[in-house]
Amino acid sequence: MAKKSLFQRIKDKLTGRGKKLKKEDKIVIKENTISNKIEGYNRLKDNLMYLNADGKNKVIQIESSISHEGKTTVACNLAVSLGLTDKKVIVVDLDFRRPRVQHRFDTSIDGGIAEYMLGTLEKKDIIKKTAYKNVEIVTRGGKIYNPSAILVSEKFKNFIKELRPQNLEDVIAGISLYRPGPMDFIPKYIKGKNSHE
Repeated sequence: MAKKSLFQRIKDKLTGRGKKLKKEDKIVIKENTISNKIEGYNRLKDNLMYLNADGKNKVIQIESSISHEGKTTVACNLAVSLGLTDKKVIVVDLDFRRPRVQHRFDTSIDGGIAEYMLGTLEKKDIIKKTAYKNVEIVTRGGKIYNPSAILVSEKFKNFIKELRPQNLEDVIAGISLYRPGPMDFIPKYIKGKNSHE
């Protein structure tokens, strides 16, 4: 077996690649606990809250062009960190190829975006409670064979628009891994989320 480069070893260490997640390692944010990892997520949360001091931006999109860069880990831990500050958070897993949010929150992938788009479930039926304060999730649901068709559909656009309550702070962390293409559409939906574009 070839020896890994220093860069690859550092990347593996940061992303946890090659190491199976233990149940207790899925979400590192814990109330009344301090560690370097927790402080890193809390600093990210604080910076986002500072940048959004006027409260106008309520959607956060976390994306990258390649897999295994930590999008799901960051989104889920950031959601829990925000939830602990009494912000209502909904994490929407838009990684249609390799969904992982359900693993982080120890819930089932069943009953998600796919079923909503097919019309077999309503929006209220796909939003799942988690064990974490103020954090809910929407999973992928069943297999989706044409993710780009979903992301450009009017129904998906309306789903994103409707997801934000008018009277609560709401952060939607969309995790998009499918490339190329559909990832480019998500900012357009986020921008037009509350308009009639």
